[in-house]
Amino acid sequence: MNFLNPFFLFGLLAIAIPIVLHFINFRKPRQVAFSTIAFFSELQKTTLKRLNIKRLLLLAVRSLALIFLALALARPFLPAQLTDLSSGRSPILYGMLIDNSPGMNQIDENGPYIDQAKEFAEDVISQAKSNDQFLIMTTHGDPGHTRAVNQQEAERLLKDVEVENKGAYTSEQIKFIAQQLSQDNVALGMMYWISHGQKTHINSLDQLMLDEDGIQKEFAPVQFVKIGKQSDANTAVTAIRSTNSIISSGKPFSVEIEVQNYGREPVYNQFLSLDIEGNSMGEYQVDLDAGQSESYVFEVVPQSPGDLKGLARLEGGTYTFDDKRYFSISIPETRQILLVRDDRQNSEYRSYLKPVLEAAGQTNSRIRFNELPVDQLKGESIEDYDAVMLDGLVDIPDFIHSDLQRFVQEGKGLIIFPSEGSDLNSYNTFLDLFNAGQFTGLRGDYGRFEQIGGFHSLIQGHPILDEIFEKQEDEEISITMPDLYYYWIYNSGGQSHSNTIFNSNLNEPLLTEHRYGDGLLMVSSLGADPGWSNFPANPLFAPVYFRMALYAVSFEDTRMQEHILGRPFDRGYAFSNLDIEIEINDINVRPEAAITAEGVQIHYNAKDWEPGWAKISDGQEQRSLAINQDVSESDFEAFTIQELEDKISKHLHLLDVMDTYNMSVDDMNFRIGSAGFGREIWNWFVWLALVLLVIECLITSKYKAER
Repeated sequence: MNFLNPFFLFGLLAIAIPIVLHFINFRKPRQVAFSTIAFFSELQKTTLKRLNIKRLLLLAVRSLALIFLALALARPFLPAQLTDLSSGRSPILYGMLIDNSPGMNQIDENGPYIDQAKEFAEDVISQAKSNDQFLIMTTHGDPGHTRAVNQQEAERLLKDVEVENKGAYTSEQIKFIAQQLSQDNVALGMMYWISHGQKTHINSLDQLMLDEDGIQKEFAPVQFVKIGKQSDANTAVTAIRSTNSIISSGKPFSVEIEVQNYGREPVYNQFLSLDIEGNSMGEYQVDLDAGQSESYVFEVVPQSPGDLKGLARLEGGTYTFDDKRYFSISIPETRQILLVRDDRQNSEYRSYLKPVLEAAGQTNSRIRFNELPVDQLKGESIEDYDAVMLDGLVDIPDFIHSDLQRFVQEGKGLIIFPSEGSDLNSYNTFLDLFNAGQFTGLRGDYGRFEQIGGFHSLIQGHPILDEIFEKQEDEEISITMPDLYYYWIYNSGGQSHSNTIFNSNLNEPLLTEHRYGDGLLMVSSLGADPGWSNFPANPLFAPVYFRMALYAVSFEDTRMQEHILGRPFDRGYAFSNLDIEIEINDINVRPEAAITAEGVQIHYNAKDWEPGWAKISDGQEQRSLAINQDVSESDFEAFTIQELEDKISKHLHLLDVMDTYNMSVDDMNFRIGSAGFGREIWNWFVWLALVLLVIECLITSKYKAER
């Protein structure tokens, strides 16, 4: 008989308690004088014998009860040679989850971590019995096999396990193994999780759905096996982003690349470069302190519309799986704006928005617009547009609320210009959908041309205002600011996602930007006609409104088109048919596709994907997409043994955490046998202790105290 928790054998020391009580309670019977001395002397001897028997029985029973409880806590089990007889135990199904993340390429004096993990798994398989079954799974990528196999097949599958630079599916694989082990046809189940204990992987347990007591009740016991001595340092390209909000062909924009040092020591003489369509955009030398991240900016000039593909490359690091990061950004050939007007307006002044949009169509920005009355918007699909402008509506009809909300949430732009006769309550009801503040009142008289204020001086730093003026770096802007005759008082609500672009000289917002979902909402306190201000006659009007339109239509385009490994590929494209094909790293796949109101929704599990570029095509149109590894894979920092025990035991039925680095071969083989090849009998000792406690009660009541 062996023990899984031999530490609790120290509980055997508790047998000293009844022994001490025995001696403390030891007392002589009280002497009573009587004339017949001889008779009572004999009676005294008999009484003392009975009292001693009672004491000895109670001492033995209490001591044995404590011994059995201590043994139960130590979790005794019978080794396989005693339980695996001809009529012995049922076959065991072993679920083996092997960490094959990029971090398992680390090496210590015992060799590569992945090889150590496979060797441990081989030892488990070799010590199993011929009728045992094995489920060999990996944490990264698609394991390709989801059935239980025998020893020979398990050994063959184990040889094929390699480190994969693919997505992590740790919690998903744990769930799958647990489901297999909990099936009715599985008499005994055991799970081995073999990993170097990388924090980002262990933390994925938080995705598991827990029972009320915090642990997955249906999960079989889990034996965690920690591989390796320590975590190596690593540097990685962690992010690529565009710093511009407006991107057009022929005009430069900036690409910002972030590099992170995940180690505890500084790194020197590494080099970061950027390639665009095979052409080098320059190079930086990278020197980073321990734990430091740094951003490097490259200037890129797209030569033509279409998907622009780039690759950031870091050279000089030890590990290469994360020294590349891909990006794709769309430079559209045309941008579509829907201008929604209200024919119910009888204002004597005309909006200047339409002339601005007509002029914009003559530029290389390739802005195109379509004009519709608001009452014709019902039944009109707005998904084909990049931005919508509501110009002077009396009210915003309820039937377009949900469409416009979804339109913005999915990454498009919406601009609202009020009318002097607009219903404030209707506008405020609509703004509530976006948590975008409220109109609270009016200032001035529309069309009376009496100045009540003016624009605050321009402060550059927003994409709408940048690049309007050609000036030297330290040169100040000198321009006559427009006068205000009439405007709505707007309270933006002070939300963190809002930004005021223009203010009045009374410090009240005139143009406010709100981020909502993936898109943009801009709210103007001014209409676009001369009855509000002399802004339409100001030289600033046309360039500002043009860039406002360009900013709204470009908002979705400035985001990098990227898919992160470890997640299902699920996104929509404005394709016209369902014949979808995805090509990634010269491999073609056919995903699931369904027609929606927005176009075609595409779904694929993406477990077999590696970093690179993907081409998504319906046979007529083609889009590019960058595929990148999750940056959490680059941080090799691992939990300690105690941290692993604390973290895993909150989610799973943890048997133990084995530290293979500090364990001899004999000890490891013993622990393997202890974990799964014997039969636990701790419950026997609990029952024996309970029986002894009942006997103790009977003895106490049977033998009354004598005088």
